[in-house]
Amino acid sequence: MIFRGIIGYYDKIEIENDGKRILRVTYKYNYASNKSRLQKDLNLKRDELLTKQQAEDGLKEALKELVKTIKIKNFDRERMEKEGLMHYDKEFKSTKF
Repeated sequence: MIFRGIIGYYDKIEIENDGKRILRVTYKYNYASNKSRLQKDLNLKRDELLTKQQAEDGLKEALKELVKTIKIKNFDRERMEKEGLMHYDKEFKSTKF
């Protein structure tokens, strides 16, 4: 599973490219299924291990919580609001592409 999130925003101080900036968040996760186990999981039964879907859902939730804590210096909220680029009423939805 590979996640790539790209967020465009305006910076108050940056003068190049009209203040346009990009924040990119990427992570990659390889699910090893039941063929490979961590040392600590060797004694677990197969049905006690996380499924691929459970592992992916857990990672997605952890990433959503992490992204909420990001603080961007010099973020130009006023310009983003003026141009209709702020979306307060929409919750982040993960999409496959």
